[in-house]
Order: sequence, then C-alpha cells, then structure tokens
Amino acid sequence: MKDINDIKPPIELFFNYLPYIIGSLILLSLIIIFTYLSFKKNKEKPLIKKIEGFSKKLSAKDLAINELEKIKREKLIELNRTELFYNRITEILKNYLISEYTLNTQTKTTKEILTHIEGVNLNNELKFNLEKCLKNYDYAKYSGYKVNDRDMNESFDLTYRIFK
Repeated sequence: MKDINDIKPPIELFFNYLPYIIGSLILLSLIIIFTYLSFKKNKEKPLIKKIEGFSKKLSAKDLAINELEKIKREKLIELNRTELFYNRITEILKNYLISEYTLNTQTKTTKEILTHIEGVNLNNELKFNLEKCLKNYDYAKYSGYKVNDRDMNESFDLTYRIFK
C-alpha cells in the first residue's frame, strides 16, 4: 500500500484573480446595458413625435399660421434675412396648397401653380391674393432687387391675411 498517496491540498495561487474577473464582468455588463438603452432611447424619439402629431391634428391654416408665427419669432425680417424669409414663406404657402387643396405644388413653378389654382374652386379674392403673393415672392427672390423691411412686412401681412 505504499503506492497510494494522500490527496494533496489545492495549490494556493499567489494572486487572487477572482475579484478582477467578477469586476470585469460587471463592468462589461454595464457597458452593454448602457449602449442598449442609449440606442433604444434614440429610436423612440421619432415615434413619440409621430404620436404627438396624431394627437394634435391641426388644420392646414393652423399649421401655416404657426409657421408664420415661427418666422416672426425668429426675427428674419429684422435680421434682414431676405432669401431665407422668402424661401420659408413660399414653402409655407406651397405646403398649405398641398394640404388644403391636394395640389402638387412642391416642385412647381409659380406659373404652374397658378395654372393649377385656376382649376380649383376658390373664390376670386383668394386666387388674386395667392397670385400676388407668389409673384411678389418670385420678384423678391430672383430679380436682384434689394428688398427692404417694409416690403418684407407687406409680404408677411399679405400671406397672413390669406390664412385668416
């Protein structure tokens, strides 16, 4: 019975790696959770905006008036941002025509828009004001004429009267 030896005790390591292994696993888990939550948070934002948009269904006139008020708050007239002002106000008018009368005006010229407006059942005053607005916008944007604050205010007021 000399060849049977006693069981040896476990070898004692000089350095205990277990706390470092557990700490690394916890840190890795936190990084994974943080990354997942940040991606999830970024993906949820558009959904929330869409839900808010459905709950606050505004008419085309209300949307246009809100956008005009936004232009007023941004003080584009006072800052003499002529090009931006006329581009935004044209976009507001085109979006209104798309929403209210289902006219495809987004990529149309003023002449094409006015042709489409003739086919829509609108009162003559509204047709006249739309024509006047669009022609004034084109003149201000493309003629090279230096538009002053008074002209911009008149354009703004005329556009605002269309939606009131």
